[in-house]
Amino acid sequence: MNGAWRVVWNASHGVWQVASELARGRGTRGRVRSRARRLAWFALLPLGFPLVADAAAIGATTLPTGGTVASGSARISQNGATLTVSQQSENASLNWQHFNIGSAATVDFVQPNAQSVAVNRIAGNSGSVILGHLNANGQIYLINPNGVLFGPGAQVNVGALVASTLDVGDDSIGTGTQTFSGGGTGSVENLGTIRAAPGGYVALLGNRVSNAGTIRARLGTVALAGGSAVTLDFAGDGLLSVQVERSTLDALAANGGLIEADGGTVLMSAGAQDALLESAVNNTGVIDAQTVQNRNGTITLLAGRQAGSVEVGGTLDASAPDGGDGGSVETSGAQVQVESGAKITTAAPGGKSGTWLIDPTDFTINAGSAAQTDSGIGASTLEAELASGDVEIETSSAGSGNGDIDVDAAVTWNANATLVLEAANNINVNAPISVKGINPEGAGLMLNAGNDVNVDSTINATNAVIQFYYGSGGNLNVGMNAGGFTGQVNLDGTDVLVINGQSYTIITSLGTADDASTGAATLEGIAYSGNLSGYYALGGNLDASATSSWGGGSGFIPIGSSGEFDGVFDGLGHVISNLTENGTGDIDEGLFGQIADGIVRNVGLENATVSGAGLVGALAGWNHNGQISNVWTTGTVTGTGSGAYDIGGLVGSNGDTAGSGVIDDAWSSATVAGGSGSYGVGGLVGENTYTGTISDAYASGAVSGYGSVGGLVGGNTGQDITDAWATGSVSGTQDVGGLIGSNQYEGGVLEDVYASGAVSGNEYVGGLVGDNYGVPISDAYATGPVTGTGSSPQYLGGLVGDNEDGGTISDTYASGAVTGGGQYVGGLLGYNDTTGGDSAISGSYWDTTATGQGAAIGGGTTSGSGIGTTGLTTQQWFTSGPVASGAWSASNGWAAGYPYPVLSALPYIVITGAGTETYGNTASLAASVTAATDPSGNDATSLVDTSDLAWIGSATGTSDVGGGYLLGGIGATAAGYQVAYDGALTVEPAALTITASNQSKTYGQSANPGTTAFTVSGLVNGDAVTGVTLSSSGAAATADAGQYALDAAGATGSGLSNYTIAYDAGTLTVDPAPLTVAANDASVPYSGVAYRGGDGVAYRGFVNGETPAALGGTLTYSGSSQGAVAAGTYALIPGGLVSDNYTIDYVGGQLTIEAAPPTIGALSVDSVSFVSASSALSSALASSSTIGPGVAIGGLSLIALSASVDAHAEVVNVVQPIAGNGTLQVVDGGLNLSGVTQTDASVEHSSFTSWRLSCRAY
Repeated sequence: MNGAWRVVWNASHGVWQVASELARGRGTRGRVRSRARRLAWFALLPLGFPLVADAAAIGATTLPTGGTVASGSARISQNGATLTVSQQSENASLNWQHFNIGSAATVDFVQPNAQSVAVNRIAGNSGSVILGHLNANGQIYLINPNGVLFGPGAQVNVGALVASTLDVGDDSIGTGTQTFSGGGTGSVENLGTIRAAPGGYVALLGNRVSNAGTIRARLGTVALAGGSAVTLDFAGDGLLSVQVERSTLDALAANGGLIEADGGTVLMSAGAQDALLESAVNNTGVIDAQTVQNRNGTITLLAGRQAGSVEVGGTLDASAPDGGDGGSVETSGAQVQVESGAKITTAAPGGKSGTWLIDPTDFTINAGSAAQTDSGIGASTLEAELASGDVEIETSSAGSGNGDIDVDAAVTWNANATLVLEAANNINVNAPISVKGINPEGAGLMLNAGNDVNVDSTINATNAVIQFYYGSGGNLNVGMNAGGFTGQVNLDGTDVLVINGQSYTIITSLGTADDASTGAATLEGIAYSGNLSGYYALGGNLDASATSSWGGGSGFIPIGSSGEFDGVFDGLGHVISNLTENGTGDIDEGLFGQIADGIVRNVGLENATVSGAGLVGALAGWNHNGQISNVWTTGTVTGTGSGAYDIGGLVGSNGDTAGSGVIDDAWSSATVAGGSGSYGVGGLVGENTYTGTISDAYASGAVSGYGSVGGLVGGNTGQDITDAWATGSVSGTQDVGGLIGSNQYEGGVLEDVYASGAVSGNEYVGGLVGDNYGVPISDAYATGPVTGTGSSPQYLGGLVGDNEDGGTISDTYASGAVTGGGQYVGGLLGYNDTTGGDSAISGSYWDTTATGQGAAIGGGTTSGSGIGTTGLTTQQWFTSGPVASGAWSASNGWAAGYPYPVLSALPYIVITGAGTETYGNTASLAASVTAATDPSGNDATSLVDTSDLAWIGSATGTSDVGGGYLLGGIGATAAGYQVAYDGALTVEPAALTITASNQSKTYGQSANPGTTAFTVSGLVNGDAVTGVTLSSSGAAATADAGQYALDAAGATGSGLSNYTIAYDAGTLTVDPAPLTVAANDASVPYSGVAYRGGDGVAYRGFVNGETPAALGGTLTYSGSSQGAVAAGTYALIPGGLVSDNYTIDYVGGQLTIEAAPPTIGALSVDSVSFVSASSALSSALASSSTIGPGVAIGGLSLIALSASVDAHAEVVNVVQPIAGNGTLQVVDGGLNLSGVTQTDASVEHSSFTSWRLSCRAY
């Protein structure tokens, strides 16, 4: 966003066009706006605008005083209560001592044209109060640093208006850019009515500006800008932009009234974009910028990006009810809070709906209708807006937030609308999103994150375009835990999926074995050689049970068996179950045979059965250079024949000589059996080679093989393995480890890892690693038993069997039993060889009791420089007292004193205490201690560090209501003592208030208050209210218009048992229904009698089966028809009816008075002569002749002309009125004119005082 907005000047006409005040608006809208305006006036009173009080001191006929012309040419004159400024120059600058207009006073500016500007500066010490009329055909600037108030009843009709507490230089008037600035401390407020001409503008500028009245600028712009410097930019093409350049403390732009700029722009802005000062933009009123004349309206509410807040309430309407596309709405600031009941619409029934952009720093979509965070929106409010148009929520990295968007409540819409979530950082989908379009690709959901898109719930789509975008360092992450996926994206054949701009083929079918040859759009069809570079996504879970019978039992044909897969496969959180591959004697077995540069993510394999001779994994046989993330497998993976190799629960082999195979966020519980003579067998990966890396991964299945057998990885000759663990049992013959069997690569590290499964083998057997060759191991431990098997077992260690060639070990421990009858057996290491390097050991421990070994190292370099090992008995591990040389922790349970091994038992200090705390508050431990005594009963409080005390059971702010949270601690130890605890905490309920949100309906409609329109106060610890039973006696369709209590009860949600709940009622307002009363058209003949009354009316809009009998009052008529006599058409306007339940909109009809057609009887003429066949013959009646209705005319006197006429000549009569009320018409008849039959003339309408008869003879 650039922070600038524009409005188009109507240059084609070159004038400001003033709309007629008689134009009739829609009755319902007028009523709603009037009510909103009144409510807004009362809402803004507490803001403290001082001019509100000044208004009472202004007399009714008060006019501006002390006016002088500072530049340009203008004349000031006064006539009674009217002051006129006649401006002769294009621009003029005037100075005033005071500029106030009383309620019965008028100020007129008569300017050369619409582009003319009159700058009015007020120099007095008081603000300006406008209560009467201010009129101008051009542009008026009112500049008063003490403030400007347009009070109730003020009427401003101008081409354009700037009301400002900030000044502007005269030299910039008429130029393209005008900057208003200064130290004005007043406010600008409108409580009246301001109208700009179509295409004009109204700008209220100052530190604090507000509208609680009405502002209209059709096809123009309305700007409320709060700050200490504001720029108006008039571009050469007639466009106007408004931008706040500099902030002031607590800058405010507020609207609680009505702003209309149909076909134009409304801007409310407070605070410069990068300012650190707080600013606020609040709307509780109605803002309309509807599409007209194919011009879309725009509405923008903008506060500072660092410390600005936007409150979105009331109505923001940029719709297109009369045709065209919808406009746009933007609400941006560091914090954006959408209130319950807010109505934002860009709907376009006859075109494309517009867009609502929400742009804070952080943003939360929560349950209910109102925001429950500083920056957010209620899900039901968002759903209502999506029913009528697109909504875009965008966060930035400015301010103190992270730039995240959190979806914490379910959002559902069934409409052709698109929701766009665009975050500077992460998008976290923590609750379901369901979108269904009316027609294919009709709806849309776009999640665009600068970092990660995290889907930890379900996204369901039908007839929708789903788009995901993430940053260069981010990913599309579907929630996953030990039970499978917690997130999922469900798509079908009607949907379109785009990820980072790339379209994906949505797979919804397993297919058949033949699809691998035909390339059908199924899971098996991806195996076709021509499909290996495509982009694919699972639209739902797939049951692959049928593969057990494919190919005579050989099963599924791996994707990448005819070539390496280098496309992208995204499971979107879906599971492929019961997949079977029996590749006896074959290699590259798995869902994917070989992955080259491909990406596989977000997919699970459940109960897979996969076998092969080499390179076998449930997910992939060989991952050369691909990226595998957020995946899991269960089932069995088996090596076939003797000497099977690279067999893994997830992947057979990871890595290659070129590139790097990456496995991240993965787990497997598959049982892995390599078979006799097998090498490279692991619970997750058989062999991690060359540049392969593994992180955030674990395996829990049982693993067996011959050599290089590990609970996580069989053989590692690759790069780093970090943040990984294994818990399954591991058995083999040589190089057998609870985590890794053989770990041999000097370029990698093994860090933040552990193993807890039982390990058995004949040689090079360790609880963590069997054989470690030059790889650093740190922050690691092993707790499973290590058992030597076969004859003469050797190189057995609780942590590592054999460590050589410079393999350093630091910050580790082992606590599992180590048993075996051969050589080189140690509680920590079996053998430590320093021949090829230091093989230094530091900060490492073993449990001498549990391991059964008195020596840390069984052979090789066991002591001396660089060897730092410590043996502790089991009792010593859990006895208080620090070990000075090993201040680190690999688990949460070293001891009850310090978080690392301890040495010896000491006397106790007993701490007693109790406390009571409200749910949601953290208990004060120090305040809860009532005594601390040593073994002799003496006060030992001074010896105890109470800051390290804790309530056992995590009795913090998240603790449930109840008692029995015991006093305890880790580290709350006095030197030389051990600590015992005696105390309990009681947690009492917190207070929770649930308030029903105000609702409204129209008389005749049944209301369903629902369960989500409410606000809450008092929730803590992430608890939520998801539903409330709402009810009201006004919900029935027959409930009269008025206000009714809206009661709340029966709250549901999470954690509510921890609260005492109070329910506050809201208000259900029943608005009158719209009723149209239209006068019937009437037609009567001319009678000379004044007309009264009408011809009845037609009613449209009755509800509840009601008839006109439901109305009060008496039907009356008004308009020009009443008293009409002469022939013509007249307005016939009904009125006089009243009703509390209806808002009556009267539509006028038409009265027609028709003239009675008098006739001119047959006329007889004794003689006539014609000049020639083409000459004109004309005759006139005497001026005293009168023709009335039905009066026969005779005695024509004709002017004789000498000529002769053919007996068959034709005469055409034309009767032309000279004066009167009607027209004459020639009718058929027999007029005897010199023996030639002609036509009669008759009067069709009313009488004439004179007339002329013209004839032409041929």
